[in-house]
Amino acid sequence: MKPQLESGRTRRPAGMAALGLLLALLTTLVGCERPAAPLPIRIGLAMQPSAVLMILAREQAFFEQEGLAPAYTTYPGGKRALTEGLFADQADITSTADLPAAEVLREGKDLVIAATLQSARSINSIVARRDSGISRIADLAGKRVGTQQISAVHFFLDRILQANGVESARVVHAYYPAEQLVAALAAGKIDALSMREPYVSQALAQLGANGVAFEAPWVYPQFEVLVARRGYAQSHAEEVKRVLRALLRAERFLVAQPREAAAILARSMKLAPAVAQQVLAQTINRVSLSQALLPMLETQLRWLDTRSPATAHVTGNLLDALHLGSLQAVDSLRIDIAGLSQHEHP
Repeated sequence: MKPQLESGRTRRPAGMAALGLLLALLTTLVGCERPAAPLPIRIGLAMQPSAVLMILAREQAFFEQEGLAPAYTTYPGGKRALTEGLFADQADITSTADLPAAEVLREGKDLVIAATLQSARSINSIVARRDSGISRIADLAGKRVGTQQISAVHFFLDRILQANGVESARVVHAYYPAEQLVAALAAGKIDALSMREPYVSQALAQLGANGVAFEAPWVYPQFEVLVARRGYAQSHAEEVKRVLRALLRAERFLVAQPREAAAILARSMKLAPAVAQQVLAQTINRVSLSQALLPMLETQLRWLDTRSPATAHVTGNLLDALHLGSLQAVDSLRIDIAGLSQHEHP
């Protein structure tokens, strides 16, 4: 039966009209479906330049854009983010320099590394008092040098001493929390400090013409690593993947807008803009997992044997400390670790 014409229009059978109405209703219902609720996550934020991708992701709301509902707790540095955050059940994920991660692994704790976020050749410095008779690294022999115990800057201190022919035992090590070091140097309680920004700039500002700074490129290729407890990484793999995607956004932002990224870092850490720009120029900020991390961790484990007694000295395969699954799912080309095909990984 042909459709009948009425007032110049085609009259369709009632069944076809009902079907069209049903399809329209279904389309409306799908369009009204509520988006999935963001996943909650507690992020420990180490306020150090090496955590720049984490800082950018917070300031630019990249974590939220990847469907997370982050709750932030800030810490003076990565070592404190581990001890006071991750292992005090105050954070689910954080970043830290490689040395504190090596210490935790050596103690047998259930830490896994999900990615490297930065590699740097010159991010730490020695700041010394000229009136203590210090004009070169060799002059540190017999002097009191302050640093944060069993940390990246402690490791850097021993490396720079070794590179300049000074035995570590000839230097008096004085250990302080990071935020107390500048005041100790200004008061003359220590002759020098081994630290990174923002404390280097603060120390030089306090000392004025009486201050001198020493850098040492190549003595310590330092990594910033993204870490979580093993159980969390395995049971919350989706959250870890979203964190990695947010950090990839931060990486692209840094490449596309380096001046704005430096300005954000400067504001977040109370740095001079020129200092923030210099810090970023000396570092490679890239989300990855590189083979180069493993020999550095091995070197640090040997150094820790001489510096810190451990209740449990773990000597297993360092590949066991890598959580590769999340980064593999996000961008497998960013993983460059030898022997993966022969190794079962989380």
